[in-house]
Amino acid sequence: MENRQVENRKRVDAGASGRNEQTGKTQRQAAAKKVAEKKQVENRKRVDAGASGRNEQTGKKQRAVKAEKKKAEDKKKVEERKRVDAGPSGRNEQTGQLKRRAEAERKAAADRKKVEERKRVNAGPSGRNEQTERGKRQRQAEQKAAEDRKKVEERKRVDAGPSGRNEQTGQLKRKAEADRKARAAEYKRQVENRRLVDAGPSGRNEQTGQLKRRAEAERKAAADRKKVEERKRVNAGPSGRNEQTERLQRQRQAERKAAEDRKKVEERKRVDAGPSGRNEQTGQLKRKAEADRKARAAEYKRQVENRRLVDAGPSGRNEQTGQLKRRAEAERKAAADRKKVEERKRVNAGPSGRNEQTERLQRQRQAERKAAEDRKKIDERKRVDAGPSGRNEQTGQLKRKAEADRKARAAEYKRQVENRRLVDAGPSGRNEQTGQRAALAERLRHQRAEQARVAQGLVDYHDALAGRPVGQRTGMIVEKVGPGLSKVTNPKTGEVSLNNFRLGKDAPPAERLIPLLSRKTERDLTSCPPDLCQPGPPSYLAWKTANHLGDLCADSEIECGREFDQEVAATIANLGVQPRSPEQARNDLNAHAVASSVGAVSRVRPATSPLPRGNPPPPPVAEPRVPPQGPRTGGPSNAPAAQGGSTPPQGPPPGSGPNQGGQQPGRPTNGNVADGPRLRAQLAGQEIAGGHAYTKHVVERGEFRGVHTREQFAEVIEKTIAKGESRQLSNGRTAYWHEGVVVIRNPRAPDGGTAFAPTNGRQYFLTVQ
Repeated sequence: MENRQVENRKRVDAGASGRNEQTGKTQRQAAAKKVAEKKQVENRKRVDAGASGRNEQTGKKQRAVKAEKKKAEDKKKVEERKRVDAGPSGRNEQTGQLKRRAEAERKAAADRKKVEERKRVNAGPSGRNEQTERGKRQRQAEQKAAEDRKKVEERKRVDAGPSGRNEQTGQLKRKAEADRKARAAEYKRQVENRRLVDAGPSGRNEQTGQLKRRAEAERKAAADRKKVEERKRVNAGPSGRNEQTERLQRQRQAERKAAEDRKKVEERKRVDAGPSGRNEQTGQLKRKAEADRKARAAEYKRQVENRRLVDAGPSGRNEQTGQLKRRAEAERKAAADRKKVEERKRVNAGPSGRNEQTERLQRQRQAERKAAEDRKKIDERKRVDAGPSGRNEQTGQLKRKAEADRKARAAEYKRQVENRRLVDAGPSGRNEQTGQRAALAERLRHQRAEQARVAQGLVDYHDALAGRPVGQRTGMIVEKVGPGLSKVTNPKTGEVSLNNFRLGKDAPPAERLIPLLSRKTERDLTSCPPDLCQPGPPSYLAWKTANHLGDLCADSEIECGREFDQEVAATIANLGVQPRSPEQARNDLNAHAVASSVGAVSRVRPATSPLPRGNPPPPPVAEPRVPPQGPRTGGPSNAPAAQGGSTPPQGPPPGSGPNQGGQQPGRPTNGNVADGPRLRAQLAGQEIAGGHAYTKHVVERGEFRGVHTREQFAEVIEKTIAKGESRQLSNGRTAYWHEGVVVIRNPRAPDGGTAFAPTNGRQYFLTVQ
């Protein structure tokens, strides 16, 4: 706070009308006056030193003698005046009396003021009067307690006599003690019987323990919540930790700024103190100014001494001025004291003032007294419980029994764990299954790495499919931009392909497509059953990427132009072979009897899921196809395919093989419109059968009799989707029912959904949400 005030004061002083500007004006005026006086002195010296000057006429010696003579006379007068003033009727004695009287009056006024202030403070809520009253009450209470103790001692002495009450009381006490012991023995016997009953397998101890533990946990949670709320409330208050933290931060910032300013000042001082710094030049000016100042000070001192001698006379000004000064000083001091008192009152009445602190102190003392009383009660209860018939002995018996039970349960659990470990370590145990899962994960990882490696050799194969010279597109940039997603860029033309799907002029930006396709390819990699999926030839990647792009267009996640829609639809219909131009895309769609590009995507595109084994487009036939433009200009080592360590397959497009005219076993037709629903049902059945539904409902629960493989389970799901009735559920899911089987298709699930045979049959299908 002080640093901030100093900064504000400096900023104000440095302003156009601040103190620094005024001081600068005063200094400039003083400097100008100095120069003028110096000039006058030089002129006077020059005139005096002339042929007809004053120095020649009077001489320095005469002036010196005259000054010494005058000085001796003044000194003699001063001594005479001092001697007169020091006499019994002199002015010094009178002045001393006046001073002593004024000092006594001032001291008496100050004492009266202090007494009034002390009375006002003592009369406050935390003043000495209140403390005195409390002290009086405390002393009265102590005196009364002492008198009560004295009376009790006297009563005890009388009762202890031969005819006192103690003897009779002793007989009664002994009889009462015998009755108490008999009752205690009976009670102990009943408690032991009840304990034996409660300790049984259906006794009350176990239930009570559970209730106590639950109640204790709830009480502790409520106490913790209450503490947290109280801490939050206190911290958020005007004097809480939050406010203190902010004040501390502001203070630290001010301290850091002050330290930086001091550092800058020290640096400036170090530079100025150098041989060519400002200090050396300033020193010369200062020395010269100091000499002038001393000369003026000597002259001023002489004038002041003369004036003082005159003022010190019997009718001088000193006595009157002294009275005025003392009166003004007293008034100024009284005003300053009143201002301090008002400021202290205002601060004390604030949120963090002494009044608030006094109230907090009182509340804290009350809390401490209450805590002391609670501790005293707890100690008394502990002392009673520790007796021979107290609660501690019974609790100890219960604890010892509970400890024995706990050790027995621990031993049984340890034995079970050892047996389970021996079973898991057997040839059919869980360890062997874990090893199989690890091997399966390793095989899946190897397949993903192989898929990424195959992406390096896609450039030449795509050229062969498109009819371009193979091997001439050297210098391609092949990148892996996501899980199972590769990007091939031609640095000369700027053409970009994602997973062997070329992005044309009408396609969305690659930066927009990469995160969306990465999310889908990652889901493919995690949900594809390793025993049903394979990477397939490069045309499979283009076919799969076209499926994903069709999903994004249909779901409006990306903006797709008409030509891009047609290109995606034609690639799906051609099973991965991408058309070379928009005209060829339209021709391919017309050949497949697909009139609209968007409709083509919605009808021909299968579900977004990994293609099971046997479903990728057929690999190229063995016979090679030589490009029409001529032989390859570069060897395999120059092509990007050599980076992956394998030569990419070459040959005719996958759609032009010996199986082109008919349906291949285990795979859909070539995208005819009539086969769209059956294609989707078949792919959905294979996807769901490859997920958790087969393990849970076929293997573990045995809900499907006669189903022993995932292929059979996929046929059941396909039949249910194709022939059954359907209902739309929440979150984009769809339910199918047919012959006691329910299939729930969930496009957001990693494995596409689930299939099972519910016990309540059709009723479950009608009520599921």
